[in-house]
Amino acid sequence: MRQTKRFPHTLPAAALVVLCAVASMPTPAGAQVRDDGKFFSADAISRANDMISRINREYGKGLIVETYERIPTDLQDEFQRYGKNSFYGRWLDVRAKSLGLDGVFILMTKDPSHLQVGVGRATRDQEFTVADREQLREMMAAQFRNKRFDAGLQQRRPVPAPQPRDDTAR
Repeated sequence: MRQTKRFPHTLPAAALVVLCAVASMPTPAGAQVRDDGKFFSADAISRANDMISRINREYGKGLIVETYERIPTDLQDEFQRYGKNSFYGRWLDVRAKSLGLDGVFILMTKDPSHLQVGVGRATRDQEFTVADREQLREMMAAQFRNKRFDAGLQQRRPVPAPQPRDDTAR
């Protein structure tokens, strides 16, 4: 019997993130929280980066939060063409794929105000389900609606304990 390693029981939301951004705006090497939208304090970013580094070491997942003041100019046409929800899903997917990462990704813009949370396929299948993603998104959004961005970044949410996986039943 082999155990599947899952994320710890509680994590800051920022520690559950996949590296993502726009292809024309590369993420700096080593960046974990990229706050171009100026949502978070330096202290909140530092604490989130520490947790992200620990999760990366322990679970081997790429983790990042990216924020933007507004949608980049070169993506405005796509936003108009696809509409808000479809556009953000596509943007997130393109960034995750361009970086070849698996894990959880959070993308935010101020104008228009939007929070998008994505989960890579392998992570979604084992460590962090679609239901986990939706719960995380709702918990963060509740803080963000009240302009409590640091609290939202540090939002802790329960994650189920590791479950044994029976590899003998083939």
